[in-house]
Amino acid sequence: MRFKLFSAAVLAATCAAHASADVLAFKVGAQGWDAEGNDGFNTASQTVVNGWAAFEHPIPIVPNIKVRAAQFDADDNGDNIKLQTADYILYYEILDNPVLALDIGVGAHHVRSGELMGQQFEGAMPEVYASARFPFFDRDEGLGFYAEGVAASVNDVKMTDLQAGISYSFSLSAIDLHLMAGYRKASYEYDGFDGMIDGEQNFDGITVGFELDI
Repeated sequence: MRFKLFSAAVLAATCAAHASADVLAFKVGAQGWDAEGNDGFNTASQTVVNGWAAFEHPIPIVPNIKVRAAQFDADDNGDNIKLQTADYILYYEILDNPVLALDIGVGAHHVRSGELMGQQFEGAMPEVYASARFPFFDRDEGLGFYAEGVAASVNDVKMTDLQAGISYSFSLSAIDLHLMAGYRKASYEYDGFDGMIDGEQNFDGITVGFELDI
């Protein structure tokens, strides 16, 4: 997996000279996720609020920056299931045209605070990142398809967080607004992570959110 992460970084750097944003841009968004636990932790579904912010610039080689934050807190027959994570991502705009917008990058998945089966843990591991947007008609307005994902794997520790759905975009003066609805599935296998004996969490469900592009 480390070789794959290195290969992804090299590929991103190779494309970077032709993959920078045209202008400075700041993006901020939030999402409500009707997440439900499964695979042994059948927690009742609850709305989890996630947020993110990104900064893009036209400087070649230098990557763009994105930070994502998520929190899940539930109870399964007396067993607390808590997870607070952050993703610190460096990425490049590989494609940005009327047909497809594609970003790829690398980052760090940081478990700021976790609790599972009475075990508490925290730590970080490297990850790969990708996102794509496919406008159906117009790149700046109207309906489109979006997908985003991060993945990490170090020894027996694995993490995937994938989502996809439909977006609707329109302009408000100097701000572009993207409304999104889709499906998200996340899997966390923390065996041996920060001294854990065993630990696995899986969540999935419908998402609704928005992103402001300033």
